[in-house]
Parts: sequence; structure tokens; C-alpha cells
Amino acid sequence: MSEPRRGNWARVVSGGRFYPLDPRPEEIHIGDIAHALSNVGRFGGHTIRFYSVAQHSVLVSKLLGEAGHPPDTILRGLLHDAAEAYIGDMIRPLKLSPEMDPFRAAEYHIMRCVFSRSDLVAEHDGADSLVHWADDVALATEARDLMGGPTDWDLPYPPDPRVIHPCPPLEARHLFMAEFNMLMRLR
Repeated sequence: MSEPRRGNWARVVSGGRFYPLDPRPEEIHIGDIAHALSNVGRFGGHTIRFYSVAQHSVLVSKLLGEAGHPPDTILRGLLHDAAEAYIGDMIRPLKLSPEMDPFRAAEYHIMRCVFSRSDLVAEHDGADSLVHWADDVALATEARDLMGGPTDWDLPYPPDPRVIHPCPPLEARHLFMAEFNMLMRLR
């Protein structure tokens, strides 16, 4: 008999149950992540056109790859927001507030399961700082291209020269899966 689970469960697109307060690596499926992230909008949906977390994740991955980092670091970049497939995206100003400590704890535990399922070490300071760099470059690029004009954000890095062209969810899902499969072959 299995041990009781903590919290309630949510149904995922593959048909399984996922317990956000009691995640297990064996319940993490890349197809669920790709599908959900392709339907979750960045910035709480406050972009001039729909832009998914899946497409953002691919951009982060591409920035790391173009900078010459190894496949595991690039994969960390692709998966850096994977917990949002299970608990949604929360805008940064709210997420950073102390009242959101339980949310951040749940996100942390889900990410540990995602990394375990992908055979990545749970924490890797060097790779995590590189992912943070790529995420910030992506943020600057997204602010320029998707926020309807200049922002007054004080961002640490300039935007990437390429222009983001948001794609629909199904295309974002395919881009995410193609990137994941390519990185798994390279490992």
C-alpha cells in the first residue's frame, strides 16, 4: 500500500494525477510540461500578442546554446520554468513577496522532481547563474518586443538583437519538444 499523499491532486493532460504539494519524479512527463507551458502566457498575459512560457523557455535554451554552453546547461535553461506547467506562472512582483513563500517552496520541490526526472543535478550554481543570465536577456528582449513599447524596468542586460515573433500554442509546444529531444540526443 502506498503512503498517503500531501494535498490535493490535479489532472494533467496525459491523464495522470499530479500532487503539487507532494510531487514525485515519476509523475513528471515532458509532454505534460510542453503542452501546459505552450498554453500559459508570459507576464500574466499582458503582452501585445499571446506569448507562451514554452516559447520563452526555447528562447532561453537557444541563448545558452548560442553562447556555447554544454547540453545539460542548455537543458536546464529549457526546463527552468517547468514547474509552471503544474502550478501556473506568477508575475515576478507578486512571486518575490514574502507572502508567497509557500508557493516558492512548492515550485522548488517540483523543480527538483523535474531535474531528477531529466537526470540533472537538482542544484548547480554555475549552470543556474548561466540560466539566470539567459532568462534576463530573454526578459529584456521580451520587454522590447512584446510589452507594447519601452519599459521602465531596470534590466541588467541588453536585449538580444533578434526580434521575437510569438507563435500559437501548438507551434510553441512543437518547438519545445523539438528542443528537448535534440538536447536529450546530445547528452
